Amino acid sequence: MAEASQNSRQSLKSALLMGGAAIIGFHYAEYIQGYQEYHLIRAVLALMILASVMKLSAAALRFAAKMLAWHYANQSSGLKGTAGWADWREIKRQCSRRMNGMFLGAVRHRGRFQPVVSDFQSNALCIAPAGTGKGIYTVVNTILMIGHAKLIIDFKGELSCLCKPALEARGEEVVVINFADLWTDVLGKSAYFNPLMLIVNLLWATGGLKDVSDDCQELAMQLYPEPSKGGDDNLYFRNGSRKDLTFAIIFVCLVYDREATLGEVAQLLNDRERLLTSLQMVCGELVLQGDGDPESRKAPPLAIEDAPWIGEHDAIDAANFIAWFRALAAGLHNLMISADSRTFESFLAGAQQAVDRFNITTRVHEITSKSTVDLNDLKRADKVVNIFVVIDASRLEAQKQALGLIQWCAALVIKRHEAKHRPVYLISDEATNFKLQELHSLLTWGRGYGLRHFLCFQDGSAFIKVYGEECFETLLSETEIKQFLPGQRSQKILDLIVKLLGEQSVMAAGYSGNQKRFRDIGGHDLREEARALMTPDEIRRCEHAINIVRTARPFLTEPISFAEIAPFRRQVGINPFHGKRFLKRIRLRLWRKMNWRFWHGL
Repeated sequence: MAEASQNSRQSLKSALLMGGAAIIGFHYAEYIQGYQEYHLIRAVLALMILASVMKLSAAALRFAAKMLAWHYANQSSGLKGTAGWADWREIKRQCSRRMNGMFLGAVRHRGRFQPVVSDFQSNALCIAPAGTGKGIYTVVNTILMIGHAKLIIDFKGELSCLCKPALEARGEEVVVINFADLWTDVLGKSAYFNPLMLIVNLLWATGGLKDVSDDCQELAMQLYPEPSKGGDDNLYFRNGSRKDLTFAIIFVCLVYDREATLGEVAQLLNDRERLLTSLQMVCGELVLQGDGDPESRKAPPLAIEDAPWIGEHDAIDAANFIAWFRALAAGLHNLMISADSRTFESFLAGAQQAVDRFNITTRVHEITSKSTVDLNDLKRADKVVNIFVVIDASRLEAQKQALGLIQWCAALVIKRHEAKHRPVYLISDEATNFKLQELHSLLTWGRGYGLRHFLCFQDGSAFIKVYGEECFETLLSETEIKQFLPGQRSQKILDLIVKLLGEQSVMAAGYSGNQKRFRDIGGHDLREEARALMTPDEIRRCEHAINIVRTARPFLTEPISFAEIAPFRRQVGINPFHGKRFLKRIRLRLWRKMNWRFWHGL
């Protein structure tokens, strides 16, 4: 091959020399014009010039064909992967026209930053390690960009302090359920929410008795859930504890009506004599003091038939409910007074543990002692309602059960509301520091009821520890938007991002040389290989947020904090952890992007 190439070069040199000599001879042929062979010589020289031109033209065409073949050979076919970055036109198609949804940052287009706000119908996800600014870059901006009802779980209370002034300034209603009693000078007095109102409202609702036992079972499952790992051998005892809870909840609701609380349920379960008396009252086994046969001194069963709400229900439904509740009480009573009461003691111990954190000495009891919040307001058509649930990070284990219960109640209300189409956003910051009840199923059914869930946490391993591997896989499959802020350090997350970004086809060149000759490259070959769009090291050093939105190609955005956005920088409140307003140079202006009424109220 090398010899043929050398011969080709020699042939081109000969053609150039011959053609050059023929041109010179043709030019000076006038000096021999008087000779007889003048015309013959000129004809021969012209033929030599023509032959040289043809040979050089053929060489040029061969070179052009070779260059085209080389160019085509260097173009990948996409056989190994077609991953790539989205351009502005593709990014714009994923943006919300109403600027409502998750704030993903900004993209520089035509010399200016353009905001990227994408709405979602089901779930969205942001993974950001500690110290990367997920609050100032994504969470606060997302809360302010969403113009619909929101239920926001505030782990430290700072989100409430930051967002409350801005949301109220544009005419939205802000309700703060403050279990931690934090920052009351900014947030004001806490709102109250009593989970037992779900049961009490059923007692007063027409036809509601058909749902009382079901909802009590659901509530008992939330108070005393199944263990995340195994434990099926104790299912019988857990179900028994839930029966105790069901009885105690209904009994307290019957006796106290709208003043019923989980604190009273805990008091009833902790007082063995009072519990026994309550069981006897319901099933008709209470023996009154006095003389004579005990059978003759038994009090009649609790007169549920005379309850003020009984007239709201069908007579058959009322009779069935009364019969079921008395049978439940009779069964528990028989277990309690049996010679071997160890089974009942196991039931009772589990029930006591389930409501222990709602005892009457706690802040949780105070906040759940009455209701000033109606979760149905989240579906109001005439006004946007935002509910912040603030818990104390220093008392997380004591208060996270109440947080999960409110979240479950909100999901229940949203599922049962008639306006399925009206969206409600559930925003869970620091989602791995507490456990959202039934998150695995919540991720799948929420879309059909208008529930849109935005989760933000720091690490995938922490999420798996709280919710399990299967829930993490469900989260990845059910999220429309995935954002990874800069500063990723977890190898598990780095590998996950590499897989999500995919691979692209690249052409790799291989060279071969002659060892007998110094630095000789005898030839090279091209082959198509797969390369990750970004390697783990490139992701680790990347200063931009990586965004994957639905089926579009991934794209990078510049993280921009609320302190760099007009008008957010002046509307957002002061973070109580820092004590002063957070302001930076303006990098993004949204005045012309948003509707004036949306920002300033109607």
